[in-house]
Amino acid sequence: MIWLKILLNYSISGDGSLKIGKRKTRKLMIVLSILFMVGVFGRIGAEETPANLETSSAIIGELAGEGAAIKMLRSILELKKNLNSRIVEKKELLAKSNSETQKIYLLAELKKLDKAMAGADIDFEQIATGVEIGLFAEKKSEHFDWKREVLSLAEPGIMELKRLTVSARHKTKLKDEFSFYQGLVPVAQRANAHLAALASKTDDPGLKEDIEGLMPEWNSVENQIQNKLDLVEMQLAEIERQESSLLESSQASVKNFFRTRGLFLFIAMVACIGVVLLLRVSYLFLMRFVPGYNSRYRPFHIRVFELLYRGLSFFLSLFVLIFVFYVFEDWVLLSLAIIFLMGVGWGAKNALPRFWHQSRLMLNIGAVREGERLFYQGVPWLVKKINLFSILENPTLGVSLRLPIEELMDKLSRPFHKNEPWFPCRRNDWVILADGTRGCVTSLSHEMV
Repeated sequence: MIWLKILLNYSISGDGSLKIGKRKTRKLMIVLSILFMVGVFGRIGAEETPANLETSSAIIGELAGEGAAIKMLRSILELKKNLNSRIVEKKELLAKSNSETQKIYLLAELKKLDKAMAGADIDFEQIATGVEIGLFAEKKSEHFDWKREVLSLAEPGIMELKRLTVSARHKTKLKDEFSFYQGLVPVAQRANAHLAALASKTDDPGLKEDIEGLMPEWNSVENQIQNKLDLVEMQLAEIERQESSLLESSQASVKNFFRTRGLFLFIAMVACIGVVLLLRVSYLFLMRFVPGYNSRYRPFHIRVFELLYRGLSFFLSLFVLIFVFYVFEDWVLLSLAIIFLMGVGWGAKNALPRFWHQSRLMLNIGAVREGERLFYQGVPWLVKKINLFSILENPTLGVSLRLPIEELMDKLSRPFHKNEPWFPCRRNDWVILADGTRGCVTSLSHEMV
């Protein structure tokens, strides 16, 4: 920074022709220091920002203990053996069957058993590895669709909202599954008890054999439901064990926000302010050397330069905002910024005629022009300055008005003669009122006399 200050002092006041005071030199130093800090922080943040993978494996987490995991794995192995024996049995029956109806029924049963076996394999691997197996599944190739790609710009923001509520939603889903399986266990137990009671009461050997043939299948169904219930209960216990208090969670969230996303927002705001200040200082410095800058009414090229400066400030601020989010690889903030820009663009499309009209006024080529006479609220005014906030003045009243440029869009001004009156009377004039009385004007404005 020392060499930068020496260079500025030398380049600005070295020959004595382009002099800037110490106060403006300090302003330049502050702006350049802000931009330097933004660059340093951006480099550090880009190197230190971790790439977090938010997956449902964080919901499953580690199991309550190795003993519980081994117990569940053994239970699933027993279930798989039972399912495998039932599959072999169904296949043998399918091979011996001569009835098409029975074959259709056996095929449907085999399909259910295969699905249950696949689910048992997934549960076994999931408990053994401690991660969500679906994360490693091969994704299908998709064709490019520009509409879907445009809509995907909002996906990071939506995914962030989903991530903030994933724990609560998953816990609610597990509670629903727990209630479902908890209600099925008594049903399966009653079915097995009913089959056992019927088998013990019947004296018909053939009927007893058929009833006892159903008992292994329903015992397997009960075991499968019980295993699912135990798995869901274990996951709920793990989630509740990992949950911290509300205060601790809030403190951790606030600290994480200011350490990551809050820091990115702060740096983006500082960068935008720095760019605006740098452009403002550059504009004020360069305008001193443009001919006509100190004229009573600004010429056309000065107005064009000012309009370009305002547009450049707006677009560069947005560019710096997006660039900071891109450097930090915060796709959520970047997607929100892009969505905001799309909304601004959509709104600007509808307001384009109004912006064009305002631009013509600011360039002094519209229906109202500086240095001309304008009627506003029944009183003639001299248009002193046209800008985002325009200045009207009445020389006789000694009153000035500051109006937004929108108020001038449906008005019309004209050149005037120097002897034209600006008000019917002046201060200390004697006037005749409507009732014939005479009075001396002590105070007057565009609102009262």
